[in-house]
Amino acid sequence: MSETKTSQVRDAWKKMVDDQVARMELAYAEMARVQEQALAQNRQAVDEMAKLSRESLDYVGQLSAEWRKLTLEATKSAVGLFHVQG
Repeated sequence: MSETKTSQVRDAWKKMVDDQVARMELAYAEMARVQEQALAQNRQAVDEMAKLSRESLDYVGQLSAEWRKLTLEATKSAVGLFHVQG
């Protein structure tokens, strides 16, 4: 009888442990799914930031080129005002 009781306790213990392992497997699978989603979103954000950075650099280059053009034209125009024709 003692052997039967020990066997029942052992079986109950094994079932509890197996159930806990099964729950942990489900939880870890869900964690992996959520983590993969987060990584995908982060990759997308990094790609978007890189795209915006490239576009910003291009825009700064365009502004700089336009600024140089305008200041050169203004300088030429100013020099023309002081140039004495004769």
